[in-house]
Amino acid sequence: MKIKEKMFQSGDRKFVFIWIPSHTGIDGNERADLLAREAASLPEEDIADFPITLKDLKGRKRKHYRETMSENWENVDPAKNKLRKIKKILGRTKNLKFLKRRGSVKISRLRLGHTSMTHLMTKENPTICECGSDLTVAHIFNSCPK
Repeated sequence: MKIKEKMFQSGDRKFVFIWIPSHTGIDGNERADLLAREAASLPEEDIADFPITLKDLKGRKRKHYRETMSENWENVDPAKNKLRKIKKILGRTKNLKFLKRRGSVKISRLRLGHTSMTHLMTKENPTICECGSDLTVAHIFNSCPK
C-alpha cells in the first residue's frame, strides 16, 4: 500500500516528515562518496579504460547525436530552410495540446509559410497581393498595408 493511502486511512492522526541524512557518519558510505567525487573530476582521457555500461553508452551516443544535429542546424542557411527561420535552436517544439491535430497543423503551416494560397506560388508566376507585393504569410501578417 502506498504511504498516502495509509495516511488517509489513519483518520485524524498527524504526520511529521523529517529529513535524515543517510550517509552522514557511516564510514563506508563516506568513502564511496569521496571516491565518486574524485572519479567525476577526472579528465575523460583518464577514465577511457574503465568499462562502460550499455545504458551509459546509449546516453553518450544520444548526447553526441544531439550536439552534432544542433551544430548542423546552426550552420543551415535560414534562407534555404523555412523551419530554421522560426526555430533558431534545435530541440523539441512545444506541443499545442489545447488544439486538436487539425488546428495544430494549421498553426505550424502558418509559422512555416506553407498555405494553399502561398504554396501555389512559383518563382515564374508569383501570387501578388492587392498592394503589389508578393503574397506570403509573413507579408500578410507583418507588412501589408491593407
